[in-house]
Amino acid sequence: MKTPNLLKIRLLSLILVILALSNCKKTTTPKVEEDKQPISDFVTDKAEYTAGETIYLTNKSIDGNTFTWTFPDGSTAKSTDASYVTTSTLGDIKLPFKLDAISKGGKIDYSLKNINIKAAIGQLVLYDGYYSGPSDIFVDGVKLGTVYCPVPNFGDPIVIPTCGQQNYYTFNIKVGVHSLLVTGLRTWNKSIEIKANQCTVVWLYNS
Repeated sequence: MKTPNLLKIRLLSLILVILALSNCKKTTTPKVEEDKQPISDFVTDKAEYTAGETIYLTNKSIDGNTFTWTFPDGSTAKSTDASYVTTSTLGDIKLPFKLDAISKGGKIDYSLKNINIKAAIGQLVLYDGYYSGPSDIFVDGVKLGTVYCPVPNFGDPIVIPTCGQQNYYTFNIKVGVHSLLVTGLRTWNKSIEIKANQCTVVWLYNS
């Protein structure tokens, strides 16, 4: 027969074991997050732009942590999305844009796209208050055509035309500063500035 003291000792031992087990902390191995290979991709808000417009670039990359944009002029930006203002005097051209996508562990992928740019256009109309003979028109050394500028009847005021006006030649020219050469019975050579979507009116031989 077990004595009361022995029972007490066993009961106390059991309690100590239970307390020891309850104080044990479960050791867990921290989960290591996989460093996935990023996939770089981006889209623009339009398929084609006119020189002088802003290109908005939206990042569509997968598993990238940081991003670096490289623009056509060599400048860079570290941001998720980006924008780039094109130069107004550009001609028809494709501009390259690059996006590097970098994972947390340093893995890199890049995408490169060429964006279509169309030259911004302005208009040019010529007139002459004194001479109605044929004149050859050259812009930056390239002949655009031969024009006959209407002249007013004697005593009538000189009419200043607008682009597209009947009996006057209107030329579509890329935005920027150009050399204008007019040859006929007289020669006239000046620099002109063409602005986007504006009509530039030139009075030949006036100065």
